[in-house]
Amino acid sequence: KNLWQTTRGSMATVADNVTDLQTQVAALTTALSATNNQITTNTAEVDAFYIMWAACLVFLMQCGFATLEAGSVRDKNVRNVLLKNALDACVGALVWYLWGYGLSGNGNAFIGTDP
Repeated sequence: KNLWQTTRGSMATVADNVTDLQTQVAALTTALSATNNQITTNTAEVDAFYIMWAACLVFLMQCGFATLEAGSVRDKNVRNVLLKNALDACVGALVWYLWGYGLSGNGNAFIGTDP
């Protein structure tokens, strides 16, 4: 073999390697994009779960506070205290729907914009 044939063979091998590497990079880019989309989807699901979990904890705190207040008053006033705490939760939910939810950026028919 002369020098030209040796160089030409090496260049063909390098070109094949570059082509293989480009194919692998394209495959990895596609896989990375799919993984990124999956992470984004999982993040939204985790956020929704966290909000629901936090809401449950808030309502459990309402129950605990009602128990504390019921234990702090006389027997004849326990029913009034429990009713007050139940109404507090109901009014709080209604005010959140009418005012707070719209201000949080999600909007509703009363305030803000519907998504």
